[in-house]
Amino acid sequence: MAKINFADIPNPTEDDRVFSVTINGKNDCVIMTEDEALLVKMKFASSKEFEMWDMTARHGMKPLHLHKLQRQADIMPQGVIWTGDKPPSETWVKGVGPGSFGGAAEIIWEFDDLMAMEC
Repeated sequence: MAKINFADIPNPTEDDRVFSVTINGKNDCVIMTEDEALLVKMKFASSKEFEMWDMTARHGMKPLHLHKLQRQADIMPQGVIWTGDKPPSETWVKGVGPGSFGGAAEIIWEFDDLMAMEC
């Protein structure tokens, strides 16, 4: 059975929070500090297609919660083996995965992605 390498899971700092970001109908949760979130808000302030919510304040969501699905995808019940070469989390490609209303988004956002985006 494949073992989880917890060293590969980013260690959020105490200042990191989870923000739900919606731009043009696409949504993803992004780990950011409050300062980074303020920069994103200022960048998209003129857009009517932008919403951002602090999920840590609203629901107590912690940055480690975002990695829960990845960890669970790699844990196989006893006696079950992988049929492929790699566990599911290692076959994910940035830009393909959860994060949009009604299904898979075309991107998985991070702070740098939001700052590089055009308004």
